[in-house]
Amino acid sequence: MFAWIGGFRAGLTRANVTGYVIEAIGRRLQAVDEALCREEAA
Repeated sequence: MFAWIGGFRAGLTRANVTGYVIEAIGRRLQAVDEALCREEAA
């Protein structure tokens, strides 16, 4: 039973890390996109 809970929590942590990485990449792309738009407007 406890092993099952441990595995479940490990899976949640992995999902959180993956979500964090995807979010970080998304923010980076958004920043690059905004910079490109500023250069085009200038």
